Amino acid sequence: MILGADQRPDVRILVVDDDPTVRGLVRSILESSGFMVDSAVDAAEALTRLLRKPADLVVLDLMLPGTNGLDACRQIRARLGRSVAILMVSARGRGGVLDCLAAGADDYLAKPFDIAELEARVRTLLRARALEVAAIRRADRLLSLQRISAAIVGRLDEDEILDLVLAEARRLLQASGVALYQWDPVSQLLRPRRMSPPLQASPPLPRRSGEGLVGRAFEAGAPLWLNDYGKWSAGLESAKAAGVVAGVAAPLVLGD
Repeated sequence: MILGADQRPDVRILVVDDDPTVRGLVRSILESSGFMVDSAVDAAEALTRLLRKPADLVVLDLMLPGTNGLDACRQIRARLGRSVAILMVSARGRGGVLDCLAAGADDYLAKPFDIAELEARVRTLLRARALEVAAIRRADRLLSLQRISAAIVGRLDEDEILDLVLAEARRLLQASGVALYQWDPVSQLLRPRRMSPPLQASPPLPRRSGEGLVGRAFEAGAPLWLNDYGKWSAGLESAKAAGVVAGVAAPLVLGD
């Protein structure tokens, strides 16, 4: 079963409001709906929290002390782009809609608001954001395929093409490093052939079939991914010492 963006247990929401009563109420509503919720009292604290721990959505009050909600919205967009959805709330009624949307907000909710409407707006924004992120990722993959196709048409040599493929994989996965392993039937080892970046502080080591993430994926003949390598019972201490926190491995079988 695939969960929607508004159903994932790890969805994180930041509530920004200087009124402790409103802040607490909104937090309570969203937490009771199953979301992980953090809060901030002003724009400076909100931006600090977002940079330290990114959120999927920000519920942002328009009338904040110091930097107001409009400027806070612009600052969030300038620093984080479209990576976070923003729902502006205000006691100004419908009069603040255009200003908020122009500042970069995705939606606007007038105070006082109905609990059901707040939850519905939040879920709608999260679904829309998930679709937007998915579209960007698809476009990114198509761009990578175009670059690789151009390299092949341009008759680059095999190692140059492999370097480009690894670099594109690293960019798409936002990984600190990517490596291509090749099976050596003589030594019965998976040996690193190419890496991106080519020079790494802790270069990948040869693996036996069934050993570590790479060896397990090779043995199973299927992709294997881990979000928390440190908690994986089969994780290698050498990999943990090298700073591996998450990873994915996929076998590519050529020929019989």
